[in-house]
Amino acid sequence: MPDIITKKQVAELLQVREKTVEYWTRIRAIPIVKLGRNIRYSKPDILAWLDNNRQSVNIKLARII
Repeated sequence: MPDIITKKQVAELLQVREKTVEYWTRIRAIPIVKLGRNIRYSKPDILAWLDNNRQSVNIKLARII
């Protein structure tokens, strides 16, 4: 399961603090994978989420300009 990553790995990938990943997880802003009581993340899902959010920001900026 190399595509399943930890909170720490998500934080490193997105270059944010682990607390930020915890917050995004709590408010269900990012996709998660539950393994019993443990929460992990799918790297392809995180990258897709990042790409989708990057596009929406660009669209919002385009509307402002």
